[in-house]
Amino acid sequence: MQDKKILYVWQSSYPWEVRVQKITEALVKAGAQVSILCRKKTEIKSSAEIKIFDFGDSSFSAPAPFSPVWTKRMKEIIQTEKIDLIIARDILVSPSAIRAAKSFDIPVLIDMAEHYPAAMKGWKKYRKGFLNRLMVHQLDATAYVEKYSVLKANGVITVCLEQEQRLMKLGARADNLCSVYNTPELSNFPKPPIKKQPPLKKFAHHGFLTPERGLDTLIKAFSILKKSGHDLELTIAGSGECEFELQRLATEVHAPVHFTGRYPFSEFPKLLSEIDVGILPYQLSEFLDHTVANKLFDYMAAGKPVLVSNTKSLSRIVHETNAGAVVDVRSAQQLADSIVSFINLATGHEGFRGRQAIEAKYNWEHDAATLVHFVGRYL
Repeated sequence: MQDKKILYVWQSSYPWEVRVQKITEALVKAGAQVSILCRKKTEIKSSAEIKIFDFGDSSFSAPAPFSPVWTKRMKEIIQTEKIDLIIARDILVSPSAIRAAKSFDIPVLIDMAEHYPAAMKGWKKYRKGFLNRLMVHQLDATAYVEKYSVLKANGVITVCLEQEQRLMKLGARADNLCSVYNTPELSNFPKPPIKKQPPLKKFAHHGFLTPERGLDTLIKAFSILKKSGHDLELTIAGSGECEFELQRLATEVHAPVHFTGRYPFSEFPKLLSEIDVGILPYQLSEFLDHTVANKLFDYMAAGKPVLVSNTKSLSRIVHETNAGAVVDVRSAQQLADSIVSFINLATGHEGFRGRQAIEAKYNWEHDAATLVHFVGRYL
């Protein structure tokens, strides 16, 4: 990979997006010369290692499948920078990348961070407006774009095994697929001291507050637990489109919930140190069956037990590592009962086993090596 030139195409503003940063820096560390094409630069200067290109003040830069504007910009960068390979982040920009790469006979990979067609059906903005509803819900145009992209690209980088299995059903070849998880860098999570596990009282969820995360059910469950005499606390850290709805719900049902609002990443280690259990009560859906939230690995890295819903990927990892338990999220009462059951049956070793799994497998050093090996095959 030494001195090979790679263009990473990201559909939104940059900096900052954690997966873009980690992947591009891993490629630079492996010896590649990396450029990023994003919709808009939020900082003027490129770093010494990575050049950042954007569309300037263009009003036609909205990412859209088969966009001639994105294709043209990619062709310009391929030509001036002598690009050897393109990595396109998700399906909105993948068709344009495929067309640009074909013009220069260079390979293109897709970094598929999630099951995009299923995700879009769950987002509020695609439920509004006639055109959005027609394209996403009725015509299922995103599924067509995804299949086109997967079959035309040279390879696909996914975030979990379940996504690989789904893409093979679309016709992708197994040897052209590779899972690169959103795992933490061990240097950001010093090994926690071995000590007796405290009483499991402080539960938390960190991240964006969006409908599919099942936080409304979680809040109702903690209201039930409070009324049942259980002295438990819940912290919901982060912001998002459901933030005010969730705050209002917590007030209405008198749930013992503390909202932190948006927090800088520098405060994340402190927030983790103050909790006993990380909980991901995500809805059971096609979207969440095929992705893994990075917060699962963050909790495990910090030595915290984890509770997850029975989505395919989350439950597989928790069963594999014995780092916590799978809870029933079909109703608030069932979730409350599952939490009590875990507290009563916990051995005190769940957090320790989670940290062991992070050190052995689910860390960015391991995933970066997987990424570099996979990308190197196409260079």
